[in-house]
Amino acid sequence: MKATSVLFVAFLFFAASCGKTPFPCFIVSEKEDSIPVNKMVYFNAICSDNAKEYFWAFPNDSVAYEEYVGYIFRDTGNAEVSLMVGNGNKTQRMVKHLHVVQ
Repeated sequence: MKATSVLFVAFLFFAASCGKTPFPCFIVSEKEDSIPVNKMVYFNAICSDNAKEYFWAFPNDSVAYEEYVGYIFRDTGNAEVSLMVGNGNKTQRMVKHLHVVQ
């Protein structure tokens, strides 16, 4: 009976966690209004919640799939970086608009 109760509680915990919506969040290693051109910039999604999968989209159709990634911006001006996070059955997306300077 005790083993059955433990399994039931474990199942409830698992079922509850499957329904949670992931929350995307990311930190940029440089100031977002003055991203340096031709220098590696790092993006960290450690602040995302309930995320198991990561999909980054960068300018020039570049993509990445890790929690922590780097990217070199080759052109100055405005740039968009998006992060989509998922947990197996739900996804959420976040976009940041950056300004790349010389």
